[in-house]
Amino acid sequence: MSSELISVSTSKILKIQNLTISNVNTIGLTAQSSEATLISSLTIFNSSQGLKLINSKFDSLVNSNFTNCGSETIVYGGAVLIKNSNSTILNSIFSENKAKKGAAAKKGKASAAP
Repeated sequence: MSSELISVSTSKILKIQNLTISNVNTIGLTAQSSEATLISSLTIFNSSQGLKLINSKFDSLVNSNFTNCGSETIVYGGAVLIKNSNSTILNSIFSENKAKKGAAAKKGKASAAP
């Protein structure tokens, strides 16, 4: 079982802006069955996994930075894992992230990833 620093479930969020998550030995931000119109200027670094979107709708993830998220033990999506969700990622930086598949980002159906 994984743990999250910030977890949002069955919520309707208008915006997440100017949020920095750093140096955590857990998942930075998880959104499950949630909706947001904009995630902007999200910075996650030195995290066991960055952002997980599960059964959620996020219109745009923009101007964000994911650095050193994930590890060799993470199977899918070191920086960003998107399962059964829709999102557009624009003008964002991914560097030094790790995972067996999709170190920067991985998109798939819920059955495709743990």
